[in-house]
Amino acid sequence: MKALVVYGSPRHKKAASYRIGHRFAEGLERGGVEVDEIILSKQKINHCIGCYTCWTKTPGVCIHKDDMAENLDKLQKANLIVYSTPLYIYNVTGIMKDFMDRTIPIAEPWLTTDKGHSTHPLRGAPIEHKAF
Repeated sequence: MKALVVYGSPRHKKAASYRIGHRFAEGLERGGVEVDEIILSKQKINHCIGCYTCWTKTPGVCIHKDDMAENLDKLQKANLIVYSTPLYIYNVTGIMKDFMDRTIPIAEPWLTTDKGHSTHPLRGAPIEHKAF
């Protein structure tokens, strides 16, 4: 099993969300899970511009050349994804929102429905992904 922990605090190791997420990751490792981590404050991630080129002209590939290509690869290999982020004004941090927006290349451009919920299936991912 592989887990990916994504840290969304701009304060990095000074943040409570980092300490909580890191402790969770340590517990996973003790349980035999292979854990990879992404610290967003150390990443170069451009804003999504909503061009949908990653769905139309270059399926699965974003026009931006930054750290997200490697991050998307890590996301697709993970069985469990943990977002560890503080909440600012009832929402995730700006860098976490940019990260989430930029995951669109790994989704197919159509919707499927399962148990009354509509979602975009992941590109070529045989792994079952669930949101809690």
